[in-house]
Amino acid sequence: MNLKKTIPLFLMFIILFSVIPVLKAENESSFPEINVYINVREDGNATVYYNITGFGATKFWIFLPKNETIIGRSSKGSFSIVNHTSSYYFYYNSTINVTPGDDNTYSFQLSYEFPFASIMADYNGWFMSPALITEPDIEMTVYIKIPNLKRITLEEPKHIGTKNGYLVYVLQGQLYSQLGGRIIIEYDMTVPVPVKTYSKSFNDTLVKIEYPIYYLSFAEKTVNIAGEAIKYYIDIFSIKPRELEFRFYLPKQAMGGIGTLGFVRGSDINVGGEGPIQLNLALMRYAPGYHETTILHEMVHMFLGKLNVEANDNVRWFHEGMAEYISLHVAEELGIKVEDILNNLDKLSKTLYDKLGGKIGFIENWPDGNDILEPQAYLASYYIIKTLADQYGGINYIKRVCKAIKDRGGVRSTQDVVDVLSEAAGKDLSGLFSKWGFHNISPWNKTEEKEQQKQQNENSEEKEQETNILDTARGTIITIVVVLAGAAAFIVYILNNRIIREVELALSAPIVPEEK
Repeated sequence: MNLKKTIPLFLMFIILFSVIPVLKAENESSFPEINVYINVREDGNATVYYNITGFGATKFWIFLPKNETIIGRSSKGSFSIVNHTSSYYFYYNSTINVTPGDDNTYSFQLSYEFPFASIMADYNGWFMSPALITEPDIEMTVYIKIPNLKRITLEEPKHIGTKNGYLVYVLQGQLYSQLGGRIIIEYDMTVPVPVKTYSKSFNDTLVKIEYPIYYLSFAEKTVNIAGEAIKYYIDIFSIKPRELEFRFYLPKQAMGGIGTLGFVRGSDINVGGEGPIQLNLALMRYAPGYHETTILHEMVHMFLGKLNVEANDNVRWFHEGMAEYISLHVAEELGIKVEDILNNLDKLSKTLYDKLGGKIGFIENWPDGNDILEPQAYLASYYIIKTLADQYGGINYIKRVCKAIKDRGGVRSTQDVVDVLSEAAGKDLSGLFSKWGFHNISPWNKTEEKEQQKQQNENSEEKEQETNILDTARGTIITIVVVLAGAAAFIVYILNNRIIREVELALSAPIVPEEK
């Protein structure tokens, strides 16, 4: 099991695949012919060219990027662009008004730079086009040239042929536009991209990351975000890790595509929060806030692992709810703008709760891999932790939860989770969880819980006393030996050397404490 941060399905559609308005060019007989050329360079960045031709006066809409400079040049006739807000964060829905030349035809070109068109690591590459969206009745032919391309391993849609080193695609139709207007290509390369390591120390914790050489600035940003957050995590979890490691991976479909933003392997969680945090390189192309909150989200999984919160299907909901709540809190503390993310989560989780009539206990057996239920499970998990935190003290409640887990020695089941949540609230929450649809939840036994903690503390004290006794005895023996050695200095040389050798052996012998 991998603990991962994903975007709920319906939130993904809000971010990337919102419905496009159905408009038509004023004169249906004068739809333009649009050819798009995308030239990808060695570093993965690209230049996008639009060559637009046709006849007669016309007006049509097309998506153009907000944050890139659009360069326009007319060969025949003239044109003007009016930008309108769209549901896509990075794009305008732009209206282009065209006036033909003397021969009633027009021809003009648009171009812009497109960063991170291809993202690469080792011998692998992943290409995703800009949003190539225009009116449904307009056919758009797209030519893509990728350097060092050896073999395509997956693509959507399929290319119809090749021409002069370009892969050729034809895009048209309302459905294609509503699904994002993207061409995605996964491919193998003829040459590898070298990898380097960047590291920096924060509060005596070393934060490091492996990165393909083209993404140094993204690696530095990742390390700095994690490093600045460390002090907040130490405060919340009362744990100070020696090292925190990150790695990047490509957004291949087999790894969850662009919907899975990052993950930590369950096997790493279950050995005390060891191992690297994996981050999707596609985060370079997401709206502000997603890169930062993904880092912070995955860090929570690692810290919960260090508290011995097991990664299994019965506790997964707790991992995810805590990760989302804490990461957004820390993001706000760091001054990261997450208001839109918070508003969306609050709205969507409440909508889901109402839709299910409050019965959100299905998450006690995590629906891993279920495309419908898993996105809902993330929302339900967040709803539970947010609801309890709002009622019992916000982040201070979360700190008490972490202390209760630490005192308990970890959690392995939903029952364990309900017990520590109750401990932190100072109130039995089993009835609330039963109301939410969780099964076989026993009441929190405060006395039993305290007795368990008392027994654990007594065992710890006994082990500490045993260790102190061993240390004291050892020190006494050494003192006696030294005194005797001084008093017996006149004894024959051979006997003296024998005593010294026995002392050395005694001091170098390993002391094996009881297993903790």
